[in-house]
This record gives sequence, C-alpha cells and structure tokens, in this order.
Amino acid sequence: MGETLPLFQPSFNKALRVEARPERLSSDAGVLLQREALERTGLIEWMTQRLQDPRDPLRVWHPLSTLLRDSLTMIGQGWDSQGDAEALRDDPMLAACGSNRRGEQVVDRQLASQPTLSRLLDLLADEQNPRVRQFTL
Repeated sequence: MGETLPLFQPSFNKALRVEARPERLSSDAGVLLQREALERTGLIEWMTQRLQDPRDPLRVWHPLSTLLRDSLTMIGQGWDSQGDAEALRDDPMLAACGSNRRGEQVVDRQLASQPTLSRLLDLLADEQNPRVRQFTL
C-alpha cells in the first residue's frame, strides 16, 4: 500500500519524476509533457541558433533558450505570459521545466519577470530575426 511507482520520468532532468502521490499534487504538471515535447523536437535549440540576441552576455540572467521555454510553457498551460508572469515567478514546476540544467537535482530559480518577457517579444519582432519570426507567431 505504501509503495510509490513512477509513472513518467522526463529525459531533460532525471531529478523530476511523475508519481501518483496525493500528498504532492501540482495543477501545472502538464508542463512536464510540454517540456519533454520541446526537448524531443529540438524546437528551442533550432530557434536559439537562428535568433539574434543583442543583449550583453555579461548582464544576462535568463538565457534566450530559458526565456523561450518559460514563455512557451506558460502559454501552453493557459497562462498569459505577460499578465501572469509575476504570479508564476516562484512556481517550482515551471522553473524546473524552463531551466537549461540537466543535472540530477531540481533547479532552484525564478522565472523571468513580466518586463523581461516583454523584451523577449521585442527581440522576436526585431528585423534581424525575420526567418524565425515567421515560425514563432
């Protein structure tokens, strides 16, 4: 009766496990499947290789790949990435699924702020990124 069987373990972070345990539920668990789909399709890597990121690398807190993952997974979960960004900054499921880290531990980070996500949209709309913009809108 006390045994917990793993239902699913994502390939992008071995520390995350989906289990049937009523004492640890999350309303945003679907983000794991979204991240796994992004990982397997290579969409984020494809986009980051083609996008021009004019930000100063020494001042960047959130890499472009992380911003794209955060934004796409929030939208996929039904959250307005602009309006709900502040309320979701400390959400552990979204934080773990947006991270670039692939280690054996769950990542302790905050999601990007609403102004940072707004700057991501500006970057996507920049004329330097016309080829990728066709696929992201």
